[in-house]
Amino acid sequence: MTWQRTNLLILLVFSYFASVDLLSPYPIILIVSYDAFRYDYPTRGFTPVLAKLRESGTVAEYMDNVFVTKTFTNHHSIATGVYPEFHGVLGNSLYDSYYKKKLGYSYELWHYSNDTLPIWIANEKKGNGRYSGIMMWPGNEYAYSGIKPTYQKAWNYNVTWDKRVDGAIEWILNPNKPANLVLLYIEEPDYHGHGFGVNSPKFTNELKLMDNITKYIMDSLKRNNLTDHVNVFFLSDHGMISTTKNDVIDLRNFVSSDLYDIYEGSPGIHIYPKPGKANIVYNALKAAVKNGSKFRVFKNSEIPDHWHFKNNRRAPPILALADPPHVFQDFYPYVKEIERQWNFTATNTTEFGMHGYDNSEKMMKPYFLAVGPAIKKNYTIEPFKTLDLFSLWSYMCGFADYAKATNGSLEIVSKMLRQGQNMSLNETNESQYVGSILLRLLLIGIVVNVAVYFVYRKWYFRKKAYLSRLGDDPQDSAFRQRLLDSDEEA
Repeated sequence: MTWQRTNLLILLVFSYFASVDLLSPYPIILIVSYDAFRYDYPTRGFTPVLAKLRESGTVAEYMDNVFVTKTFTNHHSIATGVYPEFHGVLGNSLYDSYYKKKLGYSYELWHYSNDTLPIWIANEKKGNGRYSGIMMWPGNEYAYSGIKPTYQKAWNYNVTWDKRVDGAIEWILNPNKPANLVLLYIEEPDYHGHGFGVNSPKFTNELKLMDNITKYIMDSLKRNNLTDHVNVFFLSDHGMISTTKNDVIDLRNFVSSDLYDIYEGSPGIHIYPKPGKANIVYNALKAAVKNGSKFRVFKNSEIPDHWHFKNNRRAPPILALADPPHVFQDFYPYVKEIERQWNFTATNTTEFGMHGYDNSEKMMKPYFLAVGPAIKKNYTIEPFKTLDLFSLWSYMCGFADYAKATNGSLEIVSKMLRQGQNMSLNETNESQYVGSILLRLLLIGIVVNVAVYFVYRKWYFRKKAYLSRLGDDPQDSAFRQRLLDSDEEA
């Protein structure tokens, strides 16, 4: 029974020891991207969890994203804090004159410049106990400057959302290398939006599922005692609108497709004329616009400067951009693929989702909400650039110097931080971290002392019982006395 009590005591001490949080000494940031979650979706009334979270955090009416309003482009601008003309991801696919080929999802696509680093790499480079975890964020599979994040999960559609969340939480709770920066990607509601349009019952159901995973994230934080430690940023890359086959603009009606190649899809197509055909192609398309076709066409030099798009070797010689909700003829095979995926036949009025339009279009604006110990509660912040998020996160994590080379700013986004929640956060958390270490060492000392005491106590009483069984023989008595004497000397 004595050793049972001893084991129980040690177990209780170790249980308490294990319950002491050994989290990162830095402000912990969890970034959750819901692909194509438009800024106004919560007003539809199907996301009560997100609506309730407004009271606990900071919300923006919308964010100003970058052109083009495509997934890869905007996720990389969020991650790097720079415009597309600097990071080079000008679309989900494109032509690169250096490689002399079309680039899809690949190392080459994400590595236009070695000077541009995603925030998870900047966090790792800063070191001193900073660890990043990337759950399926676009472009995370590859090393940047020869560095990969401590934790990494490549895109895998078959991994359920709850398992992705569980993995992210495990990284934060890792006892040896606790992550202070985690980025988590969810492919919806983009996927169902493309397939059924943004006004369909199936899309509405997907919004409800988005709210469910939001609840799962917050419940997981609470269950693991992380609510007061983790700052969560729910955001998106772009919005979406519905379009139909009736909205198709077929450029083949204006100029022969034999005269050019197309890279990147609707609604902003990259046109590469065949040698000597540039003026013919451009003039034909310009004439179509003058005659009322619902698109704009630009030579490379005419592409608006405020898009921060054209000064890049990957920018096309001619860019055609459809007016919402129009698309170009590449939409036809796009619809065929969706019909195959979802097993239905579309009519000319069947709605599909589309994005990639001018980033000044309100329906292209993404969502933003932040909650956590460093974030103001029940606060509405003015619209800001998605590029500013890199500045905010690097500031919170203690490497604001990295943001100097970006196109973002702290001017607006810093307003969401609670008073006093700035770089001193690091000092506070480091003190808590050191205190946690000291407490653990103290607990280890207690456990060792308790264990030694009970081992000695058991040995002492066994020896005493043995001595009591010795007879009155003088030799036994002498032996007993020597043992007792040795005890006293000890």
